[in-house]
Amino acid sequence: MIRPVTTLALLAALTGLAGCNTLGDQATSAQTLLVGLPKSDLLACAGVPQRSMVAGQLEYLTYVSQSLDGTPGTVGLGLGFGTWGSGSHIGTGLGFGYPLYGGYAESRTCEATFTLSNDQVVGVSYVGDGAAQQNNRQCYFIVENCLERIGSNRTDVVR
Repeated sequence: MIRPVTTLALLAALTGLAGCNTLGDQATSAQTLLVGLPKSDLLACAGVPQRSMVAGQLEYLTYVSQSLDGTPGTVGLGLGFGTWGSGSHIGTGLGFGYPLYGGYAESRTCEATFTLSNDQVVGVSYVGDGAAQQNNRQCYFIVENCLERIGSNRTDVVR
């Protein structure tokens, strides 16, 4: 049974989430919204963690999300026209090329560590390039199902 104080806190947090419009914003809000989530619910919505550790009274569950975005090099097509010799010979040409290098690739990684005490989430922290550079966007994919589970996921986010 949910206590009235917990219900009020959840409603206040959800109201604060109303101003969020990006995945990164929602991941940041999850650091507060998921506090108090039972371990069984965390495992149900986030799955089995990649790493776990117990230290004293605290348990740490770490989840990892990675993505690789990029574009290949550009294929080139060229058309040429010119003369050679003393200018009495005219020619045209068509060329096709594929680069040996080019394009770009960008890897993003987020590690979300949930700190638990007495089988309840007491903290959520993010590290990784997907956390810092993308304003927690990559971290959203770890907490997405948990936010849906508590009813705070929005459909009008900017992906």
